Amino acid sequence: MTYKPVKELDDIRMEIRRLKAREKSLRAILMSRPRPQGGQEDATERQLRQAFRHPGLFARIAS
Repeated sequence: MTYKPVKELDDIRMEIRRLKAREKSLRAILMSRPRPQGGQEDATERQLRQAFRHPGLFARIAS
């Protein structure tokens, strides 16, 4: 198997673009929701952070 640093860099850049797009989408959802009174907003932010930590969410697809 040949090591291809250029392809690896392209894969990393693609993953960063996907993550930024996902972050933008999640922020738009969060901003469109009405702001509840009390500590509910913290729970919503915590759920969004947990979504990013899900191990299979951004799994690389072998090409």
